[in-house]
Amino acid sequence: MSQVVVNLLSNSIKYTPEGGRILIGAEEKGNDIVFSVADNGYGIPLAAHDKVFERFFQADSIMSQRVGGSGLGLTIAKGIVEEHGGSIYFESPISAGRFPDLPLGGDRKGTVFFVHLPMKKERISEV
Repeated sequence: MSQVVVNLLSNSIKYTPEGGRILIGAEEKGNDIVFSVADNGYGIPLAAHDKVFERFFQADSIMSQRVGGSGLGLTIAKGIVEEHGGSIYFESPISAGRFPDLPLGGDRKGTVFFVHLPMKKERISEV
């Protein structure tokens, strides 16, 4: 799971302009743990929403040339999450007020990725 977090943070860092903000969170929801990585970067264009998790896809080729990357990070993250019985999805643009500590506006539409993972309740046997 550390690779998932690294990949999501890497994307946020690449696509959030200098002086931007990235928020990382985790919370328990029912039988799941939910990780989130939110940023106030430029966001993912609506036309790219269906392709974000495809291999080698980069939503903005001009920006991708500047910041680097292969277009594999989100594909890899999705594969890892699903292998652990979880799911990953995103919202972009971020709804105003959803993250009060994340200033949005102008060119900054923001993106938030959520990773839902089932928590395993392990029994500890007495010895």
